[in-house]
Amino acid sequence: MERLTIKGLTRGGQLRRTFFLESFSAQRTAEAWKERNLMFDASHASAWPAQIAISKSNHHSPVMHLLLMKFLGLNVQEFIRHAIDSNRPRHPTNRISPDAELAQQLVVLWADTSKTIEGICRELSISRDSVLSLARNLKLKLPRAENKKKAHLIMIKRGELRLKWVDRMRIPEKERMRICRWLSRYDRPWLHKHFGYKAPRTFKVDWSARDQLLLKMVPYVIAKIRAQLPFRRITKKAIIELLPYSNSTQIRMHLLPLLAQEIKARNETINEFILRRVKTIRQVSPELAPWAVREQASVPWSCRTPAIMSAMGYRFVGERWLATPETADRAGYGLLANPKTN
Repeated sequence: MERLTIKGLTRGGQLRRTFFLESFSAQRTAEAWKERNLMFDASHASAWPAQIAISKSNHHSPVMHLLLMKFLGLNVQEFIRHAIDSNRPRHPTNRISPDAELAQQLVVLWADTSKTIEGICRELSISRDSVLSLARNLKLKLPRAENKKKAHLIMIKRGELRLKWVDRMRIPEKERMRICRWLSRYDRPWLHKHFGYKAPRTFKVDWSARDQLLLKMVPYVIAKIRAQLPFRRITKKAIIELLPYSNSTQIRMHLLPLLAQEIKARNETINEFILRRVKTIRQVSPELAPWAVREQASVPWSCRTPAIMSAMGYRFVGERWLATPETADRAGYGLLANPKTN
């Protein structure tokens, strides 16, 4: 690292990788690097010269190590001694490391409120993320200056939400959880002082009352599903999704026996769903031919359920389903009652 610093390839104790790789690559032409099977991308931070210079990894070819030694102007003894010294445990000294020096500069600049984060980045020649990361490690004040306007708005909102939280049982569950999250983030000490650490979970649900409430809403939810286009089958999932408290209802269904029984009774079978689609299309367009109804209602071609076939407009004559009775005496017309499957 000392030889890299002498060559001006470090800044703030960190390797200037792009500059180092470009300088290293400029020693030879691209064809020469390719001929020796030592090609690398100078714009890629993990290229092999940077890996050797930073971590002194020994899984690279000896030729690569020799090329780096030549670039730094080191002989074999100096390179090995430098590797041993860098891995030897260091005892505390009064010498200030580059990182410590950078930290001291950041502390001074951080206290100067006239300088922006971008200005500090320019003075230290490091990125914004590096500045913020170093500031967190040094436990500097974040944010640097208090936003008075935001603090005033938070104070007003905090007072309003405190009053709502005290009377929280009269507001809906979703609103209650939203208030709890906000207070946990911006007013945690007050929340813990008056309601304890587990305050968000102190309220209890009356599952029996909720069971009665949701039971009364099931017919309205089913009517809403029936009115949806495209058609949607009435299932347990579809009903619960449209009920309030859908997440807790799905998880705590064993605490809602009346609702569970009602949903089970209202579930549609596949044939019932097909029949509902057919009847709706027939009601909207009574002039459609049976084959057109089948197509619009997406009825499987192998379906021969009497109720569905009759609803589409077919009539059973002999061994066939006919669209019109006049074709009864024509051979080959109509649909077989039991179609052969391959």
